[in-house]
Amino acid sequence: MRSYYRPDYDAHQASYHRTRRRRTFLALAKRGAVALALGGIVTLAAAAWTSFGPAWVAARLAGLRIFSVDSLVVSGNRTLSRADVVAAAGLRTGVSLLSLDLAAVRAQLARHPWVREASVRRRLPGTVLVEIAERVPCVIVRSDRDLLVDETGAVLAAVANGARADLPVLTGVETLAGALSARGAADTAAGIELVSAIRTAGFPALDAVAAIDLADPDDAVIVPVSGRPLVHAGRRDAVARLRRWRLVAPDMAERWPELEYVDLRAEGQVVALPAEPAPEEKDKTVPAAQGEQDASGTKKRGPAPGAGKGRAAAGGGGRA
Repeated sequence: MRSYYRPDYDAHQASYHRTRRRRTFLALAKRGAVALALGGIVTLAAAAWTSFGPAWVAARLAGLRIFSVDSLVVSGNRTLSRADVVAAAGLRTGVSLLSLDLAAVRAQLARHPWVREASVRRRLPGTVLVEIAERVPCVIVRSDRDLLVDETGAVLAAVANGARADLPVLTGVETLAGALSARGAADTAAGIELVSAIRTAGFPALDAVAAIDLADPDDAVIVPVSGRPLVHAGRRDAVARLRRWRLVAPDMAERWPELEYVDLRAEGQVVALPAEPAPEEKDKTVPAAQGEQDASGTKKRGPAPGAGKGRAAAGGGGRA
C-alpha cells in the first residue's frame, strides 16, 4: 500500500496554527481598538453634551469626515434614471450625513411629477438610501400637445404626438400652458373612469377605440378607429351601460350593417341610428322608387311610402 505520510506534517500544522492564532489576535485587537475609540468618542460626547449642550455636540459630530456622504443608493426607479432621482432630491456627496434634512429631501422628491412616493434613509457611516415609487401614465390628453396623465389626473410629461400609441387618447379636454384647467381635470377624470369601465365590461375592445371625446360636459363619446358608430356613453354608470350594449350588439349587427351612432344614455335602453346607404347604393334604389324597369323589363318595387331613416331602440333589461 502506498503511504501518503509527510515527514514535515507536524511542523506544517504547528505553523498553520501559529498563523491562525496571530490573525485572530490581530482581528480582536483591531475590534478592541475600534471599540475603545468609539467608547472614547461616546464618553467625550457625553461630557460635551453636559458641558456645551446637544447643538454643540451635533455640530462637532457632523463635522467629522467619517460621517460625510460618500454613497447614494437609488431604488424603485423605472422611467427616471439614477441621475434624475439624485438631481430631483438635491443630493450630493461630501455633505454631512448627520446634518442632512431627510424630510426636506423627501419633500423635494415629491415635487417631481413622476414621483408618487419617496423614502429617504441614512445608513452610517456615509450612505443615503433613496427609494421611490413612480407614477404610471394611463391615458394621453390630446390638446396642442400630448400630455401623459396618470390615474389620479396628474400630468407627468408632454410627449410628441403619437409617441405612446399604446395608451387611450382623450380629446376635447381644456388645458392651459401644458396643465389641466379645473374643467379639464374634471373631464380627464371622467375619461379615465370610462376607460376603466371599458376594461371592466370588456366591450368595446380598447384597441378599436381611437379616442374618447369629452368636449360635451354632460357626455363622453367613444370614437372608434373606423369612425362610426359614435357611442354616447354619458358620464355615469358606464359599466352597466356598456354591458347592456354588449348584450344587444349582435342583434343590432344583424339588423343594420352599419350604425351612425349608439346612445347609451336612455334609461334601460340602447338607442341606435342606422347609417345612410352609400351614394352608389342610393343610385341603385332611386330608379326603382320612380317605377323604372331593370334590364329584364320587370318593374322594380320602391320603398314603402313614408319609409326613411329613423332611430331604433333595443332594450337591455334592468335600469342604467
